[in-house]
Amino acid sequence: MSDANTNIALFGLIGALLGAIPGMLGVLFSWLKSRDSASRSLKNIEPAKAEVDFISAWLEIVSTLVDDESIKILHTTAQNRLEPAPMVTW
Repeated sequence: MSDANTNIALFGLIGALLGAIPGMLGVLFSWLKSRDSASRSLKNIEPAKAEVDFISAWLEIVSTLVDDESIKILHTTAQNRLEPAPMVTW
């Protein structure tokens, strides 16, 4: 009778493990999805950072070449370019 109890215990253990697989896969897929969205956000930040660096360097160079009134106009243009778009909330 001991072999029958062992077999029942093994089948129960195997059934429990097989039943847990869909739950573990769901957790794995959601983790991979959030990880991918984080990497996409970082990829979007890099071009924005490069743009800010470029505009800052450009303004610095241009400020040595033009008069004060033109610099104010260029600063305003650059500021408008760099300001984020307003967020839409629903």
